[in-house]
Amino acid sequence: AVVSTQSTGGLLGAIKSFVDSLHTLVNVTMQDTIQTIKNYENARIEYDAYRNELSTLQNAPQTDANRNKLLEMQIIFDDRKRKWERLMEDTHTKMNLLNENKNTVMKQQLEMFNSAVIAYFSGNGEQLSDILSEYHIKTRKLSGDDDATSKSFLARHD
Repeated sequence: AVVSTQSTGGLLGAIKSFVDSLHTLVNVTMQDTIQTIKNYENARIEYDAYRNELSTLQNAPQTDANRNKLLEMQIIFDDRKRKWERLMEDTHTKMNLLNENKNTVMKQQLEMFNSAVIAYFSGNGEQLSDILSEYHIKTRKLSGDDDATSKSFLARHD
């Protein structure tokens, strides 16, 4: 029972590591990339709006008021253009990194999870321990009180 309890703790550690990695990929990395894309889209809308406004002022009668407004609009336009270009670069960078990380993380985590499951179900606690060490996965030791057969779920969570 001690070996199976340790193996179960090891498998639970592997599952937790797998889920945590996927959680980080989906809820942190992907969400950050999506937010950058949204910011990029909004910056493009602002850039286009100020570009159209600037074009309208350039084609308007050249009064002193229009020239002053044109100078002000040019400053705002240049700022929005820089912001849009920066976000375009950020979006490309984050998309490339996301693609690389997605593939790397998924491959590594699936290999680890597959190896851990195979070791667990083949009853090879030593191999499971080696896998957990290789991937730097910490496990908590399950005591007899944590064993699912010794107490019900409700009794364990009083």
